This record gives sequence, structure tokens and C-alpha cells, in this order.
Amino acid sequence: KSQEALLALSDESQFLDLPAAEIPSIALPSAAGQAELLAKTMDYVNKTVAKLPNFYATRTTTHFVGTPTIIPDDLHDGLFPDLESGSYRRLIATGIASFTVLYRNGQDEYFDNKKRVETECNNLNMGASSGQFGEMLALFTKVAVQGKIIWSHWEMGPTGLQAVFHYTANLDFQDQLHCPNEVGIPKGSIEYHGEVAVNPENGSILRITRIQHAPEDVGFGPRKVEDETMVEYSSLEIGGMIYMCPVKSVYIDLSSAFEGKKAIRDSFNRRYGLSEDPVAEVIDDVTFAQYHLFRAEMRILPGDTPLQ
Repeated sequence: KSQEALLALSDESQFLDLPAAEIPSIALPSAAGQAELLAKTMDYVNKTVAKLPNFYATRTTTHFVGTPTIIPDDLHDGLFPDLESGSYRRLIATGIASFTVLYRNGQDEYFDNKKRVETECNNLNMGASSGQFGEMLALFTKVAVQGKIIWSHWEMGPTGLQAVFHYTANLDFQDQLHCPNEVGIPKGSIEYHGEVAVNPENGSILRITRIQHAPEDVGFGPRKVEDETMVEYSSLEIGGMIYMCPVKSVYIDLSSAFEGKKAIRDSFNRRYGLSEDPVAEVIDDVTFAQYHLFRAEMRILPGDTPLQ
């Protein structure tokens, strides 16, 4: 339980501003230097997305349900009657699902037993979006053209110095289906903002976050608050070649805890005198491992020498 609590806190922290004490004391690049780095990143994205091979990997998701803030125990138990009660925990891991995903022809696909994947998704109500391979990288190109990107700060990452930019944009919403059998949401315009951390040497994207706020006309409904996605990339050797691939992703969904629960809402409003609905939080912690190229190999052997 302690490990689960620390994992959930770590996932939530992915979307917080870096403490000032952890920002390296390095002079920010000039306007020309920033433009050059962004151009380098754009070139990297255009080449990377186009040249990603067909491959498959194992995606493991740990699913958390709870609230972003501490609330009274009986209120928590009333909002989440299916979860463990008694020993209060703000966020509870309800299960782990692991299955194979395939990236082919520029699209994420579910690869292994589709029925099993659907069952896992339904049982966990998993919300981890697809698109960690090409779609999140392609977001940068849309933001560069239709949004605004400004310098944020330097940061020390696991592999060295990272240049971090902040972006904002209003983009057409492209629905992401969380599970193979999920019903899509109508398209619309959504406000996005987030950070892009890049390698200053070659412009490769090492981490990208996306926070989106959806208006009611997109189909989320009036009680939707926001959702947040982070994808972290690392260089991996696959089939004798080095590729930048996602190794971790975090998806957080924040919405009204009373969605579809009017009777419970009225009861708790009377008991606690709530002025606004508590927020329900869903976290999907996703890791990617066991990458393999999706390909076939063939060798042609010479036939037997004909008898003379």
C-alpha cells in the first residue's frame, strides 16, 4: 500500500511546476537559440514519426481511483462503495492489466487477444489513452503551427540537461478511444497546454505533457474538470537499431465524483453542506517494455544439386 501511494503521488507530481531549487542556474538561450532548438525539435519529430518501424511492446497499466484531496472517510466510502473501506486511503489501486500493443503504419493498435483486452478495460474502467507513440509527438507539430510555444526553464533529467518549453493552443479535439470497444466522443475545439522537454543536443523529445479542458459542446458534459497526459521517451535498441520510444505514461482524469449519482449527491449535500461537488480522480500509470520489431525473416537456401 505504501508503494502504491508513492506511485500515485509521483504520477500526480508529473504535472506540477518544478521547484525553483531544482532548476539549474544556467543562462537561458537567446531568442535565436530558442528558435534554432525548436526548429531542430520540429525536424526531429517529422523524421521520427515518419520513420518509426512496425513494432510491438508490452503495456502494463496500474489503475487508481479516489479523490485528489482528503475528504471524510464516510464520504469517500459513499462515493466509492466498491472500494476498500475502513482504512482510509485517498487513492486506491484497483488492479493491474498487462497486454501487447502494436504500432503499425503510424497507428497504435491492440494486438493480443482482443476479447481479453476488452475485458480488462471494462473491469478496470481504464482511461489510459492511446497515442503514446506517434500521436503525442505529432501534437508538437500542431502546437508549433497553431499554438504558442515559449521558453520555460532548464532541467536536469535522467540522461542529462533538458530544455523545457511551455505551450498553449486551441486545437480540434481528436477523440482517443481508451479501449477497443469504447464509444467515441464528438469532435470539437479544446484548450491545451503543457510542457515539452527536449534534448538540446539533437532536439529529441524526452517528455511531453498535455492538459486539456473541454467545453460542454465537445460531449464531456458539464461536470468534466480536465484530463492530463504525460509521456516519457527514452532511447531503446530494437532489432539492432536505436529508436526513441515511450517507456512511461501517466493519464489523470478529474471529474465530478457525483456524476450519475444524484441520490448520493443530495444525501451528502444535506449531511456535509457541500457548496460544490467533490472531484473524483482516476490515474492510469502505464509502463512499456519488451519492445520487438514486428517483422518476418526469410532465408532462401540452394536446392539439392541435380544428379548427373
